[in-house]
Amino acid sequence: MVPFLAAILTFVAAAVASALAILLSGGGRGLTPSIAAWSLAVGVLAGVGAFVHTRRLPADLHRPARRPSPWAWLVFAAFALFALRSFCWLVYEDGAHDGYKPRLAVGNVNNLGDMSLHMQYTRDFANGARWWPEHPQASGYTMRYYPGMDMFQALPLTLGADELPALVWVGLAGSLLSLLALYRWGGSFAVAGFLFAGGLAGFRWFRTEAFIDFQARMAWKSLPLAIFVTQRPFLFALPAGLLLLTHWREKFFSGPPPIDPATGKRLAWNQRGLIPFWVEWLLYAVMPAFHVFAFVFLSVLLGGWFAGYFARTRMRWHLLTLVGAAFLPAAGLVYLMTDHFHAGSNVKFHPGWMIDDHDLTHLWLTRHLPGLGFWVDNFGLFAFLGPALWCLCAYVAGRALVLWSDDDATANRRYSPLDRERDAAVAFVLPAGLMFVAACLWLFAPWAWDNTKLMIWCYLAALPFVWEQFLRPLTVGWRAPVVALLFFSGAASLAGGLGKPDPRLGLIDTAELDSVRFMVRDLPPEGRFAAMPDYNHPLVYCGRKVAMGFDGHLHSQGIDYGPLARDLETLLRGNSGWREAAARLQVKYVFWGRRELARYPDSTLPWANPDEPVAAGDYGTIYEIKPDATPR
Repeated sequence: MVPFLAAILTFVAAAVASALAILLSGGGRGLTPSIAAWSLAVGVLAGVGAFVHTRRLPADLHRPARRPSPWAWLVFAAFALFALRSFCWLVYEDGAHDGYKPRLAVGNVNNLGDMSLHMQYTRDFANGARWWPEHPQASGYTMRYYPGMDMFQALPLTLGADELPALVWVGLAGSLLSLLALYRWGGSFAVAGFLFAGGLAGFRWFRTEAFIDFQARMAWKSLPLAIFVTQRPFLFALPAGLLLLTHWREKFFSGPPPIDPATGKRLAWNQRGLIPFWVEWLLYAVMPAFHVFAFVFLSVLLGGWFAGYFARTRMRWHLLTLVGAAFLPAAGLVYLMTDHFHAGSNVKFHPGWMIDDHDLTHLWLTRHLPGLGFWVDNFGLFAFLGPALWCLCAYVAGRALVLWSDDDATANRRYSPLDRERDAAVAFVLPAGLMFVAACLWLFAPWAWDNTKLMIWCYLAALPFVWEQFLRPLTVGWRAPVVALLFFSGAASLAGGLGKPDPRLGLIDTAELDSVRFMVRDLPPEGRFAAMPDYNHPLVYCGRKVAMGFDGHLHSQGIDYGPLARDLETLLRGNSGWREAAARLQVKYVFWGRRELARYPDSTLPWANPDEPVAAGDYGTIYEIKPDATPR
């Protein structure tokens, strides 16, 4: 399991790292078929090397293979159904029926806005965007989103692969890797904890007797539906982050090195762990390119361990070597993604997370028991188990500090398996709990809900220890109802969210998209368009740069889009000063179609010369803004 995980994740990380290195060192060059082929070849070689090297590590000799129980197979089946339903209908061509024209549609309502964004980024990269790329949805800004997964998606597209099948297969592969990583991290309980995360909303099924996504209006939404399917960077970040967590627990908290049966000697320090150091470094160093929140969580965890009472000298040297070697590439990626550190900070004090969201007052406990009711409604039994586990770990850490401050006691202390298990719980749960509290007190993104992208890591890090400390010691008669209380609500919500595709989830008519693709096929990819800011605009699906995109996307990335909106309004309405507005927006073309006509019906069209359109079709006309054009 681990060699397969390491090989595929190393392949993805090395391919993206190779492409980024070539593009960033090439003086602004764009992605080409030769660069894409070379990057994929480097990824394949690195993946094969990771597989061979990982298989040679004898780190698992002391741990017998875990055979899945019938409960585990049931959870696996549920995960497989979720992945097949979610990604086979991720984006699909919906045929004409019930009065609808043939169109692109999504199977998950949460993807209505997000999928077009990822498709635009991917197409923009594949079209040959110069690196570090300009922001395709905001004139005057550089890319402020982690590009790793979209870059990987662009590599096969540059070589001629079909876009929609590539989206499906990458999603299914990421699902398989995530399932294996979750199981290796915390067994079937961790898989179920991710798949069925929820609070109390799903218990309304007993009243409605209908499966719907009961958590759609909750703060703590269904993690598979709201994050995994919609946030494509998680397809890499989730399995890679969990593999690193599993490796570090094995390396640092598994007690004395096991004995190699071939030699009869204990393994050396560098032979401990599940993956070789170079794979560990690669996955950690490139993580900012895939998901900044995952990188922040992993880094805080490593920093806490370095200062922890359980850290030995060799452990500290390993952490220093890992972080030191990853510092330059990781810091360089953060430097580029923050517009050379010019992007304003999104961190602000906001205690209570989403507790003041008026849309959540429909919850019974939230309405009748202010404060505590919000957390119980959203997290259910975890609202009590999580704090109890953190307090237990804090108590263990306090006792250990007293013990380790006594030199005589330290010299005579036997490092038992129970001590190792408790040290591991302290090492993971204490910093994870503090980060969860920090996410409840401060906002780390403009949207409060985006804090979930950090909170999910705190939740996943604690799941194995909830099982080990609270549930595994119980008898089956007690354990079964507790597990049912933990997961029934999330299971009901997940089942409701995976229902029949909703015909209202259409994106864009395929005839319109094909027509616009034909219109822009010969235009330079760096040319920026003025068009109505709509996440379903055909230019977005063509990967073309627009003066201003959907305001929700820009707000989530901390971009002040007010000046862009005013200049775009001036330009498309043809108001006085439109030429200066076009210059500020760096616009080369104006797209005028049915969306623009409906939004700006009183436009004077001063840039529209009917005798010289750049391109025209059934769904719109493209005009070029020329310096010598004379307003009408």
